[in-house]
Amino acid sequence: MPNPFRKKRRERGERDASFYDELYRRGGYEGQYHVSYRESRYLPVWERAVEILLSMDRPSVLDIGCGPGQFAELLHDSGISGYAGVDHSSVAVEMARRAVPEWAGRFSVGDAFAETDMPGEHDVVVIFEVLEHIEGDRELLARIEPDTPILFSVPSYLSASHVRRFRSSRAVRRRYAGLVSDLRIEPFAECPEPGKTIYLGHGSTARR
Repeated sequence: MPNPFRKKRRERGERDASFYDELYRRGGYEGQYHVSYRESRYLPVWERAVEILLSMDRPSVLDIGCGPGQFAELLHDSGISGYAGVDHSSVAVEMARRAVPEWAGRFSVGDAFAETDMPGEHDVVVIFEVLEHIEGDRELLARIEPDTPILFSVPSYLSASHVRRFRSSRAVRRRYAGLVSDLRIEPFAECPEPGKTIYLGHGSTARR
């Protein structure tokens, strides 16, 4: 049966998997997808996310939009062992498997809007630099089981594949507070470069 979310996203001009396949092959902006997490400009955001995850009791993480595995590699090196990553780019998934060979089997190609594509057991969800790429961002959050701890990040700026940006923490709260309970938002200024900001949000998916 066709996935209705896929049709909706194409009609609204979102990029398909082939766009991201090519982006990952090229390494992204200034080769950022081809470097270790230690060299990534997103490292301050990821390190804070790891602090939050380490405050939980042995979390099992589902990473939606895992990309080339940089955050997964950081989790592995930080001693977090429960992990599954999914991305709709097969190129990104192959890169992730090479980045964290010990977890190669935990990365899969899939659509976050398709139940059959999503790994099962997890007790916390992370969605980094994904929600700004899709029209169905709120629908995606609404699909996650209520009361699930969640961490996500979104940017203040537009790029070729973004459908929205967030000019302030208040803008992030306006869009997602109804879907994430006890939402806390931490801005990371000058990230990933001067003049830009990444907002890290964390809380629990709301009851419906």
